[in-house]
Amino acid sequence: MICIKQINEISSKESLLYKMQQEDSFTNLGMANNFLVAENPDSPQTYWLTFHSSQTGEESHLITSGVAKFIWFYLTRYLFPREDQITARAPTMSLSAALSLTVIFAAKVWKKQDGLIEIVATSATSGWSILLTEEEAHHLRACLEQI
Repeated sequence: MICIKQINEISSKESLLYKMQQEDSFTNLGMANNFLVAENPDSPQTYWLTFHSSQTGEESHLITSGVAKFIWFYLTRYLFPREDQITARAPTMSLSAALSLTVIFAAKVWKKQDGLIEIVATSATSGWSILLTEEEAHHLRACLEQI
């Protein structure tokens, strides 16, 4: 029963991400680099994800700890496909409700055929996507390692 509920929740969040991509509030930020992840002192269990976007320059987005762990998990999966130890951390990942409408509460990560990794993320009011080279994916993964 729990597995079915989790699958339904994931499906609804994935459809939300797809819907956000179709709206004006969604921004394609292009290639991203120079990642920094820092705890948000004003709100527990949230982190500032800061990076340089090829489209807009410096970007800062507030993400939940669940989203941070989710991104770390999928980056690890794509960068180290034979790594057996990542499954031990998988149960700690949950896409939890955000405390504010602007906090990123859901994300999707996948490796594209051209070798780039795409991250799509959404809050209740907006969404964005970024592309990462393998080198930048390693850098972001390292930033998220401590969360």
